[in-house]
Amino acid sequence: MDEVTGRDNQIICQALKIAIPIMQNHSLSSSNTDDMERIFEHRSKGNRVEFPDRKVEHFMEKLNG
Repeated sequence: MDEVTGRDNQIICQALKIAIPIMQNHSLSSSNTDDMERIFEHRSKGNRVEFPDRKVEHFMEKLNG
């Protein structure tokens, strides 16, 4: 797959980090959530994924409560 922005992996990891907890709380499709977690682990390579926007960080803190 071609790199579009030069930050594709970072954006994908951030989007998955937001989506996974939402899916865990509100989806009955555990196989999709498991696959999302596997993709995140592979793409993040165990590194901490930071959010440049503080509002997103606050949202994630509330979500993960």
